[in-house]
Amino acid sequence: MYDSEDVIIILKSCDNPLLWEHGKGNAVSPILSRVKLNKRQVIAMVVFVTISSAAQMVSPTLVSIMIDGVSNNDQTTIIYLAIAIIVLALVACATNVVATNLASTLTTKFSANLRKELFRKVV
Repeated sequence: MYDSEDVIIILKSCDNPLLWEHGKGNAVSPILSRVKLNKRQVIAMVVFVTISSAAQMVSPTLVSIMIDGVSNNDQTTIIYLAIAIIVLALVACATNVVATNLASTLTTKFSANLRKELFRKVV
């Protein structure tokens, strides 16, 4: 098994400057330090995932209240809760679609920027 010093020696023996150790960091830290994520997109993605998760977690509680309404023959409660569950499901679905779209955009841009930095270093 190699330890970190062996890996550094092996990497320094390569002719590829991308694999050399940079300062005190690891071999990829100089490249990754120049590739940044869009903070607004990350925050928006976290917000949308949180909303989607909360909407999905509230649904079982509403179903249990609906079951109580069925046992009490309370038709208005059942109808209101059914509408609320449908709305929550639609909200969860919509926010999940937006969060997935943001995540795919974020990772695509990150990988494109990472490739650009790698090729800039190679060329």
